[in-house]
Amino acid sequence: MPFAAVGPRDLHYELTGDGPPLVLVMGLGVGGEAWRPLLPLFEGYRTLTYDNAGVGLTRDRVTGAPPEPPYATEGFADDLAGLLRGLELGPAHVVGVSMGGAIAMHLAAREPTLVRTLTLCTTWPKADGLLRQVFAFREDLLEGLGPEGLLRYVSLFAWGPPSWEAGGVAVAATEALVGSGAPVWDDGERRRYLGHLRASVEHDATGVLGAIRSPTLVLAGEGDILTPVRFARTMVDAIPGATLELAPDRGHAFPFEAPEEFARRVRAFLERAG
Repeated sequence: MPFAAVGPRDLHYELTGDGPPLVLVMGLGVGGEAWRPLLPLFEGYRTLTYDNAGVGLTRDRVTGAPPEPPYATEGFADDLAGLLRGLELGPAHVVGVSMGGAIAMHLAAREPTLVRTLTLCTTWPKADGLLRQVFAFREDLLEGLGPEGLLRYVSLFAWGPPSWEAGGVAVAATEALVGSGAPVWDDGERRRYLGHLRASVEHDATGVLGAIRSPTLVLAGEGDILTPVRFARTMVDAIPGATLELAPDRGHAFPFEAPEEFARRVRAFLERAG
């Protein structure tokens, strides 16, 4: 299992394939292994996936334990910058989904020489009042109903409406997540999930979007009720030269709801951008 020393942390990462470097940045509370089913769709690229602090196998170098909160999207971006430098992968195509998009936009603004292109998928530049309440309720659910109640609630916001019909991916995915019994999280897992949640609530890139110079694609699902299209339009208006693509019926988990469509759109953008 490869690790890279970045600041006080040993970041767990995986590299697959050959070609131009591509980084897939995962979102809130999820490790880089979630990208594995999509990796064959990015054949022809040297694809980097990794675990942000607080998830997966990334560890504090001194204690050997998972890095503890508080976290911030700017700090996650700095970790990614260190990883790209350590692996000599920049400039790379950077693709971020959800909180991964929040991380990616800070990376592009802070470290422009590391970002060849930027793809922001189902993400937000700053949580508005409604999104802050949705995130805050997750904390209440974890306290009151535990991980199973929380994950069922999160699933409701993940998938586009058609995916909830009979035979749709949402039903099967939710049952696979919690149907075999209530997940058990220890106190550390709860703290780290809440650390990711609070980093998402406090994320604010509105002041730096105008500094992004990398060719940028903003992807939004028209069925995304967690980070609706209004967030995508705000980012496109603020990032110089950014383009917007809307995916009909797709929800917040667009890359996993329709992986082939997601990969097709991203690859087409990368080829256009050169």
